[in-house]
Amino acid sequence: MEESEDRYADRNLSMTTTEFMSRLQLAPTHGHILQIINEGMPEWIIHACDDYAKDCDKLKRNWYLTCRKIGCPVAQVVIVRDMHFDNEHSLMKVICEVMTRCGYAVRDRDTVCRCVGCGNATLTKLTREKFSLAEVLEEHCEDCSKKSS
Repeated sequence: MEESEDRYADRNLSMTTTEFMSRLQLAPTHGHILQIINEGMPEWIIHACDDYAKDCDKLKRNWYLTCRKIGCPVAQVVIVRDMHFDNEHSLMKVICEVMTRCGYAVRDRDTVCRCVGCGNATLTKLTREKFSLAEVLEEHCEDCSKKSS
């Protein structure tokens, strides 16, 4: 098991799922929710982006559709260190579910990164290569990559 997986396994966290849910019910704002998550899983959230870059139209449409279906406003794209949905990471599963229900799109850093040009979420170079998408500069969306070339 990788170090990052171990770090966020339930047995290594300072907060139980029950404690997390109790504290979350008292959270008055999204900022408080993110603070509780950061306390329970330190350094798990890497970036919070206001939107997806233009070259991620499908991801953006799916995010907006999900929010509309569950009746919540669109919040932010949150990039996290890793995501695991096994029995060893039950708090992580709960946190991802809660964040989705609050309007966040939760993505792992291997798939999505923050564009250093515009600050929006975009696909990583590795993800682009995997799906044979347009080549871009590392940590850049297509638009910002064109501007930087």
